[in-house]
Amino acid sequence: MESREQLLGIALHLLAERGYAALGLRELAAEAGVTTGSIYHHFSSKEDLIRSAVEHYADRVVEQQQDLLENDGDPAARLWSVVEWLVAGEADTGWRRDFSLVANVELRKLPGFEPMYGRLRTTFFRLVREPVRIGVASGELRLPEGATVDDVVSLVIAGIVGILEMHAQGALRVPVDRQLRLHMATVLHSLRPDT
Repeated sequence: MESREQLLGIALHLLAERGYAALGLRELAAEAGVTTGSIYHHFSSKEDLIRSAVEHYADRVVEQQQDLLENDGDPAARLWSVVEWLVAGEADTGWRRDFSLVANVELRKLPGFEPMYGRLRTTFFRLVREPVRIGVASGELRLPEGATVDDVVSLVIAGIVGILEMHAQGALRVPVDRQLRLHMATVLHSLRPDT
């Protein structure tokens, strides 16, 4: 019998690959090599299973994001660490890749997940805002004329989310890691004090 942890991983993977509407418990049971009754031993419904899977992996993501927030590198290096964390998640064939797809494509569509999406979004905004704010205050980064820290944060995040959504739809013509790195390099170049 599959453990609860294994069922959470399989549920997250199928949610990432097929979406909520196309995910059935019979299909999940077949993928896990168990009966649907085994799934009901751990979860009361499909909704309970999906909520449990997303909450489990969201907690891991927030923990990793907290570790990145505590990084004491220079502002540009901290922003790069965010991109490298995303790239590692996208390149991972395991839970990080699956969670990235779920968080950027499926999560906003599912009823009742607004608070969780908000928590992830708040932490991610802090990951970007703090190094920009610190870099501008120290003179290591310079805002473009008329721009605010929040303008730059919005630009960075909109670019990242757009790239991840295009990747999830198969619409990128270049590898996602290259696109994410190019986006951050362009933003950092525009923030250099000598430009």
